[in-house]
Amino acid sequence: MKITTNPEIGKVSTETCLDSAVLYLIFCFPIGIYMMMKKQKVKKFESEIIAGIKNILTEDQ
Repeated sequence: MKITTNPEIGKVSTETCLDSAVLYLIFCFPIGIYMMMKKQKVKKFESEIIAGIKNILTEDQ
């Protein structure tokens, strides 16, 4: 997993092997389907984590 940060604007982005799921979808259909589903689950989980962190940060203020 690669994590890229930009502290000036408060942005954090991640890059995983699941980002190439479309390539696998084209060349190897079953693995591509699995990777696309896994990528969607990871993105949903990341969104939940971000929402939780934002909630914690706004509670303190």
